[in-house]
Amino acid sequence: MKTESIPTLSFARRVTRRHAEAFVNEFLERAWSIGAFFDGFVKSGVMTWPGPAVMTTGIPRDRYDQIEDELLRRTSAAIRPFIADAFLAAARDVIERERLRQQNPKATSDE
Repeated sequence: MKTESIPTLSFARRVTRRHAEAFVNEFLERAWSIGAFFDGFVKSGVMTWPGPAVMTTGIPRDRYDQIEDELLRRTSAAIRPFIADAFLAAARDVIERERLRQQNPKATSDE
């Protein structure tokens, strides 16, 4: 019976803050580009849309947009370091576990 060899995965020698920053930059950029922040803001219900009469223009619409923009930008800035820290911790743990698993597949078990 022929046994299949398991491909060896390649990992960063050490997961660094640079890796975490690359992750968070892409994550937040995509969240902005697909409208996830705006959708979340609307779902939160903290502010009511000014109504159909001012859908495209007008002072209520402009003020709504200004407030929404400030809240979302401040939120994005505040969560950035937490996302980076969470990614860094998770990546270090998982990569180390997988590195050990590759070195000795019989000595480790699935979590």
